[in-house]
Amino acid sequence: MLTFPRATVVGKIMPKEAFYKKLTISADLKEKFISDIKKIVWHNKLSSATLNIDKGESVTEILVLYIELKKQGLDYKIIETIARQNTHKILFVCSMKTRLSLCCSIISSIRAAGKV
Repeated sequence: MLTFPRATVVGKIMPKEAFYKKLTISADLKEKFISDIKKIVWHNKLSSATLNIDKGESVTEILVLYIELKKQGLDYKIIETIARQNTHKILFVCSMKTRLSLCCSIISSIRAAGKV
């Protein structure tokens, strides 16, 4: 498990429904949200305020989302869809039992450069 300073902890469980109801997704991807993901937790907010560091010019905060999986092998399109429709930088930590996978969102940087 990744650990960050206590001041960064948010610990808010985010209902899966909040994602797939607000995102533009296919019925197939919605089904994968339901069948593949057990829960999503906004675990940390990494920012100048929570880490006591200077505010960055291009990155002002990073959200850490823990995605607890029901089964091995999350469809990457779920991560991509959340990242593309969110303005924040996101570190996705996907876990199933004792296994972790990390995925960083760089979509907003690409969007800002006009490449999306």
